[in-house]
Amino acid sequence: MKWDAEKSVNTVWKTEIPGLAHSSPVIWGNKIFITTAVTTGAKDETRYGLFGDVAPVKDDPKHIWKVYALDKANREDSLGARRLRRDCPKVKRHPKSTHADSTPVTDGKYLIALFGSHGLYAYDLDGKLLWKQDIGMLDSGWFYDS
Repeated sequence: MKWDAEKSVNTVWKTEIPGLAHSSPVIWGNKIFITTAVTTGAKDETRYGLFGDVAPVKDDPKHIWKVYALDKANREDSLGARRLRRDCPKVKRHPKSTHADSTPVTDGKYLIALFGSHGLYAYDLDGKLLWKQDIGMLDSGWFYDS
């Protein structure tokens, strides 16, 4: 079977999710859970492709971290795009990276989302925040450091 998302070949539906994330969507039953980090700045410094520059993003304005729970049948977001946090990033990011890298997890009862230095969040599947935890600064440092 052929598939091409850009040309909508064998695509049932697609929907725009604002922001940038490297996390994977998670499917449980009829729900698709997605995380994202949306920049409030006018300029997106994300880079694609091959290049030699590895300096961190210079302008990293406030971000809004969100979790979506899309219904597979109608694309409606039952969580109402839960805004977890609005803040300036605590650590710099590589220009090819995001502030929403960790894939959320669920056991069908709870949804857990990790946003690195910006916290760990637990929801029930109806979107009620059960708890959140600041886990402190997670800074791996410069990758050439030994």
